[in-house]
Amino acid sequence: MKLNFLGILGYVFVFNTVCDYTDSLLGCFPQLKESCRTFITEGRDLVSKIKQDNAIITSESKSTIRSILNIPKALSSCVYAGRYEDALELIQNVTELEKQLGHLQIFKEVMTEVGLQRDAILDYCLGQMESDLTVAACLKVVSFLRRLGVYSEAELRFKFLHARDVWFQSMLNAEKPTDSLASVCQMVEVHRLHLFDVVTQYRAVFPDEDPVFITMTSLTKKHANVVLSAILGSWILDKINRFLKSLIDYLNDDRVLENLDSVLSQCMYFGLSMGRIGADFRLLMVPVFENVVLRAVQSRVEIASSKYLLTVALEKHTLTHHTFRLKEKMKFSKTFIANNDYADAAAARSTAPEDPAASAAAAVSQPPSILLKYTELAVYCNEVLQALNKVRNCLPLKLACQISSILEEAFCSVLTCLNEKLENDRNYQAEDAKRDLLNFGIVFVNDFLCFINTCLEVLFPSKSLADAIGIPLSKFSQLVRH
Repeated sequence: MKLNFLGILGYVFVFNTVCDYTDSLLGCFPQLKESCRTFITEGRDLVSKIKQDNAIITSESKSTIRSILNIPKALSSCVYAGRYEDALELIQNVTELEKQLGHLQIFKEVMTEVGLQRDAILDYCLGQMESDLTVAACLKVVSFLRRLGVYSEAELRFKFLHARDVWFQSMLNAEKPTDSLASVCQMVEVHRLHLFDVVTQYRAVFPDEDPVFITMTSLTKKHANVVLSAILGSWILDKINRFLKSLIDYLNDDRVLENLDSVLSQCMYFGLSMGRIGADFRLLMVPVFENVVLRAVQSRVEIASSKYLLTVALEKHTLTHHTFRLKEKMKFSKTFIANNDYADAAAARSTAPEDPAASAAAAVSQPPSILLKYTELAVYCNEVLQALNKVRNCLPLKLACQISSILEEAFCSVLTCLNEKLENDRNYQAEDAKRDLLNFGIVFVNDFLCFINTCLEVLFPSKSLADAIGIPLSKFSQLVRH
């Protein structure tokens, strides 16, 4: 009885195990059913594709299929040999075939290899545009880029200017002379020659008046033309601003300041030549040179005044009979009117003897000889004249008031110092010393200042100032007197 009970329990355990496995197997049937359905669907699709490929293969000759498969190799050979016209023609043919056979996997692989060769042609074209090119070469390279169809019209223009700018910067960064004057002249010459070339090439490649090139779909034709035309204008403006910034840096050099008239004439010629492409920017350079001229005059006059004030403080302006004999032999290091173009121009403007500019030019040819009695004053006069001589060929009439104010401020400081010294030493100096100091003040006011005023008349003729203001010369003279 006991043995039968144990056997029954064993049978029950086995039965339960079999039931569990059966239930597990029944649970897998839906997944198996779904997998079978998927297999059937994919099999049908595969059979359909095979039938489609077989239909294409049977409809086309074997030679045509072989030609399609050989396109990447032929394209690579054309690119390697430099036959870019043939390569672009192949790419265009493959692009047309892609519309019909693009769904085939084997043709997708062909297009991948064709894309690599297209990138190689693109790199070649961009590299060519970064080198020295003629207008004909630019037209050819841009035609390649258009046939590639990689860029829109606006993007193509940006790429062209960017590539030409890389070449332009390489010309600017070429080996520069060590001399700052030669370096700035070279910079101006490079800008003058190559900016004009780049703009000429751009306008030959992208004629804005041709409606074929206006393809921007999001804008009207009129607005598209304005936007595309602004690309070149913005690039030119950027180049001009960079040029002005570099010019300002060069003009801070003393070597360049000594030849400011030469640099000015070359820069103005450059600005005038840019007028051929509608970009005459001479007016933008005027403030630059005005500031340089003012700084140069002010710096030199301030240095000369500081040195002279130091001599006044050390009482070196007094004279003795012995030193007077030595100082009589002193000659002015540079007379203001020597080779002065302003004086020649003033004398040529009118032959009338009452012309103030002509009379001033004649009067300024030699400083007053009485200044030789005071060595320090003669030196001071020379230094002031040198400051004016350095910029006399670059002085516009606009700076007349500023230059006069600079000189007036410097001379007032000298006179103030003399007055203070006279007041402070009134009770301690001998009568002869006081007399010498008073005589010196008289010479400073009546001779030195009058001479400088005559020099200013040569630099800024009254007739020219009156014409610039737009009033008669007689009225201008009355205004000056008042």
